[in-house]
Amino acid sequence: MTNGKSPLVRLNALPRVLRIVRYCAVFLLVSHMFFFSTSPIQAEQGRLEVKVRPLTAAVIAVPQGRESPLRRSSESMETMWERVRDNGAFLVEVEISNATAHAYTLKADKVTLRTASGERVKPLEASDDTPTPVLISQTIAPGANVRGYLSYPPGSYTGARGFLIQEQTRSNEGFSVNF
Repeated sequence: MTNGKSPLVRLNALPRVLRIVRYCAVFLLVSHMFFFSTSPIQAEQGRLEVKVRPLTAAVIAVPQGRESPLRRSSESMETMWERVRDNGAFLVEVEISNATAHAYTLKADKVTLRTASGERVKPLEASDDTPTPVLISQTIAPGANVRGYLSYPPGSYTGARGFLIQEQTRSNEGFSVNF
């Protein structure tokens, strides 16, 4: 059945349909090319990586013959662990690798730990018993790696949260790490 139209009329409509399909295909191609050329994800050379790990006796222990960054020159591993434990603080090591083409600002006091109830806990002020290097607020240049320690009140924590600020756009890049 032709519904009252000849097959010739339907063939004349075919070039119009093909033209619409062609315009849609060109539009999709151009819009994808624009998106990928302006996407910040595509423009970055690498990734911004943040590692946060709690320090325990097992983590602090290092193989024989290697020095721990937490150990003072003349103290044994046991003495060092007693000093850290007696400080009464919960210690974390923070390591940031900036493999992007952008500089980021870190505000160390904004690196908070999460309790099981979801409460956020800010780091304590550095003391003589805080391991060195202490993580401080700083700008992290492209290609730079930063490592430091933060201490928190004693407690049970489930993870860490924080953010870095991209220098150019002033936008926040958040991170969340589960322990």
